[in-house]
Amino acid sequence: ITAIMVLLFGKFLFPGNVSVIIDWVERVLIIFGLISIGERIVWQAPLRRVPLTGRQWAVVVLLSVLVFVVFEFIFVVVWPYLPHWPNFGYGIITVDVIFWLDMTLGLVLVAVSEEWVFRQLAHRRGALLGHSPARIVFESSAAFALIHLPKGVSAVAITFLFGLIVMMLYRRTGSFFLLVLIHYFVNLASFSGATT
Repeated sequence: ITAIMVLLFGKFLFPGNVSVIIDWVERVLIIFGLISIGERIVWQAPLRRVPLTGRQWAVVVLLSVLVFVVFEFIFVVVWPYLPHWPNFGYGIITVDVIFWLDMTLGLVLVAVSEEWVFRQLAHRRGALLGHSPARIVFESSAAFALIHLPKGVSAVAITFLFGLIVMMLYRRTGSFFLLVLIHYFVNLASFSGATT
């Protein structure tokens, strides 16, 4: 699935409105593809170690967004000193309806598809292969970072660190819903322009 996502980097060659719609279609196809081969989202995985209670969930979500903002600030400040290559991210969305659909439905599709592939399925696959927890965390984070390569070095570094944090959180809580919630709010903070 990571390879398919990497092959779809071509969506970044289109204008913002079109690339976003291509991304939505990609996410829906990934979700339906996983369902069609018999995969199911496990909302609360049996690996649960320590469940989080109501207030702890809010703290974890807020801390995750704060960590992301700090990472993004660091990489914006450090960015001029890093090696450069063209940023092939999404173009500017010029249609308000598409922007608001992307900030809601689009980001939900991103969070569900990426957390399903890079946390839940990666964890299950690694465990079936007998990989150590550290290897599972590292490999899933590296694959997650790889799909963000078109956005540049800073995006790869940020998403790798984010991947480490959320995979460790998944291993602790087993909660798929928590990961989707965190991923959604981090992306909302990033793509809505709230952090840059």
